[in-house]
Amino acid sequence: MIDKAILHVLDFHTGLCVVSEQELDLAQQEVYAYLEQRLQKLPADPTGRQGCFYKDSRLGAAAARYFQGALSFAEISGQIAHAVYDALASCEETATADVVVADFRDERQTRYLAILLLEAQIAYTHQISRVDGEMCTQLIRHRAILPNKLQKIRSYALIREDNLQLSLADKKRSCEGREIRILPERVLQCTVQLSSKETVRTVTKLIAAVAAEHGADSVEVSAKTKQYIAENAAQCDSFAPREAGAAVFADTPALQEEFSRQCGERQLPDSVPVSSTWAQKVGNVHTIKTDTGIEITFPSAYIEHSEFIHFSTQEDGSLSIELKHIGAITNK
Repeated sequence: MIDKAILHVLDFHTGLCVVSEQELDLAQQEVYAYLEQRLQKLPADPTGRQGCFYKDSRLGAAAARYFQGALSFAEISGQIAHAVYDALASCEETATADVVVADFRDERQTRYLAILLLEAQIAYTHQISRVDGEMCTQLIRHRAILPNKLQKIRSYALIREDNLQLSLADKKRSCEGREIRILPERVLQCTVQLSSKETVRTVTKLIAAVAAEHGADSVEVSAKTKQYIAENAAQCDSFAPREAGAAVFADTPALQEEFSRQCGERQLPDSVPVSSTWAQKVGNVHTIKTDTGIEITFPSAYIEHSEFIHFSTQEDGSLSIELKHIGAITNK
């Protein structure tokens, strides 16, 4: 449910930050549909990084005042637009962009203040005119086309009403001689931790590496990791790296300890929120590829059921894979 939305224009060709004095008309079906398509997937976005405002964050204080009713929607959206404009102005090769600020609730009725940075794209269109009294059509280049509804937003931030926690994504930009992400570093002024996607990927690789270092079967532990990810997602909406390691290495305390130590070295978060749908999609299947070029994808749970797939080591040290109880094969 989108309650309010407003659009501000950051025009770096003219050097103007055009702050709208009126909200978008959400009664217009096309406007609402465009914003809904943009907003509905963001709370569960696996690439979104979690963060907290620093104590001296100006925008953090403004967000708190807005949710308390002490600041109007127009006022906070204007502050956001100017903050984004000032941050982008110091970056190299900055293109014109629009900032959409929206007040909305997700399917669980959690309220968010959303900041969407929609960078303009160059596209071609036609122009109809008259030249010397004759109808003339021309092909022209348009510099201010917004991303379509299906394109992923690369820079956004969500601020939760209940705890002021942040979920954000942003690409790196070259600003004043260094690569930075302007939203967390300059606009929001907040901490940033790994996204759920980055955390799950790092944990999966780390578990396999620890297993390989200690002579354990990396294929088996990788499949068990995937299985844990799927089963955990069915029970809760968070993922804890150390708990994953404890489950996969349940029979080998020494590997549990080693994995936990390496989690600390890499400063992995204690827990990250995960989307159940995404986690089960990632965890339900496991893919392996042999050095002979054969690729096999199978349900992660089958690693513990040798009646369907069985791995064995031959006398020469090579590995064999046996697929059993196959009723039919489909070519793809």
